[in-house]
Amino acid sequence: PELRRFISVDSIGGSLGHLISHNVFTYCINNPINRVDSLGNESGWLYEARKNDTIMSAFSDLDIITQIKHASNGVNSALAYLVIYDDEISQAAIKHGLEKEMMQAVLFREMICIGQEDYVSDLRYLLFGKENSTGIAQIKPSTASKAITHIYGECNKTDDEIWHELQDDHKSIDYLGLILKSISIHNDITMTDGDMGLSPLQLIFARYNGESLGSRTFKYANAVYSYYSAFKGINALFK
Repeated sequence: PELRRFISVDSIGGSLGHLISHNVFTYCINNPINRVDSLGNESGWLYEARKNDTIMSAFSDLDIITQIKHASNGVNSALAYLVIYDDEISQAAIKHGLEKEMMQAVLFREMICIGQEDYVSDLRYLLFGKENSTGIAQIKPSTASKAITHIYGECNKTDDEIWHELQDDHKSIDYLGLILKSISIHNDITMTDGDMGLSPLQLIFARYNGESLGSRTFKYANAVYSYYSAFKGINALFK
């Protein structure tokens, strides 16, 4: 107990791409202060998330093409990342004045669709300079640049500098918070709350997905809002 290590091997194996999860003797991913593992297998938060129908059906709700392209990602992998980066998500939410669940929901959606790395898009950028969303939160450098300008008045970084920053998961999470804050404050979507049936919060999610609103962003907003609501209920169990 003093070392916060198990003396027997965890019955649940590690997740692909999450190095620390393969250490079968760690307790709650080395964060015993903020997490509890009453079952001896996984954190209580992860256990509750895996019981949630909305969360667990998220990947199957994607269109078939996306499922085929990103079959190796899946819900469990995305949830594992949310646990690993829980502290960073919490800190960014506080820093930018957001609900933590907003950030969890967007990250979850991006990771079940793309995963932590989007090698094809990144290669296109490196070889041809074609801008694409990148990093764990799938952010375009130009979008991050606009958010910096909105919040701080100017951006002294080039898009290339921001692109390289977005390869760092910690910085990508902070940029996610900055962009959501920017959208919340400078929301210039020329639609009323009732248009397309989207609430103000759903409009923020829609705007994160794209500059223009349409059926694709409408579907994205509804999906992310459902994850937001699910995480809201799960997080409430651990307050």
